[in-house]
Amino acid sequence: MARLLNLLTRRTVLDKHYLVHIPYWYSARRWILEILNRLSVHGASSPDRLPGPDNMYYVFARCAESDVKLT
Repeated sequence: MARLLNLLTRRTVLDKHYLVHIPYWYSARRWILEILNRLSVHGASSPDRLPGPDNMYYVFARCAESDVKLT
């Protein structure tokens, strides 16, 4: 949703593409996204739930050896 809403405002950011510039849209877009983030379909999201348990297991297993070297 954020990517779609971003197409309606021009910002001075590297590699920013937009379809049309609507003045003052950036503030409205931020408000809309904050509301949508609070209306989570699956309840409150935690960092562990977002990628899913299988993907989290893969990440932890892949990084385990290098994590030990860092500590």
